Amino acid sequence: MSPYAVPTTVGVALAAACAATAGAQTAPDRTTLPIPEPKYQPEQVKIITAEIEVPEGKTAHGITIAQNGRFGGWALSVKDGTPAYDYNFPGLQRFTIAATSPVPAGKATIRYEFTYDGGGLGKGGVGNIFVNDKKVAEGRIDQTQAMLFSADEGADVGEDGETPVVETYGMPASYKFTGRIAKITLDLQGMPKADRAEEDRALALAAHKKKLSD
Repeated sequence: MSPYAVPTTVGVALAAACAATAGAQTAPDRTTLPIPEPKYQPEQVKIITAEIEVPEGKTAHGITIAQNGRFGGWALSVKDGTPAYDYNFPGLQRFTIAATSPVPAGKATIRYEFTYDGGGLGKGGVGNIFVNDKKVAEGRIDQTQAMLFSADEGADVGEDGETPVVETYGMPASYKFTGRIAKITLDLQGMPKADRAEEDRALALAAHKKKLSD
């Protein structure tokens, strides 16, 4: 198992082992987050927290954490000093929530919070970005990917190492973060019973169709 793999728990932290200085490889091995586990929908990531450090006199840029890529995924990044969250509904729609002011130099905490609309699978919701507990951006994601993203792309801390979630990061691949990442924390919330039952039915139907096609 990768030293960066995380357990399937309701409070998931990628701790200081993932820390890196500017220009260094952040996570030498890819990590698999628990989001693709069938009992966690991608939209059930409620809070993503990135504890970072921006060098004095520098402008931070790059990925703090990205999940999957061009055919569905999300990324919390810093673009020309300002935090942004991008959501890619599998290659069909892209949503961006971005602040307008830069992250200050020194240690800072970027937090993204998503409030899901509910009412079934694949619905939308509202996302908010906070810097040092101050709200700096709000936006809507109209549709979310239910159950799974990609089967062949994982998650990256400090870069987006395979296909990008969006092509508008504004820097060359692999979009490495130019500051330092101390810790990334994901706070997950379990699915409502009705949504879980709907997901179980969808998974059973998909398995049945696959069996028929094999």
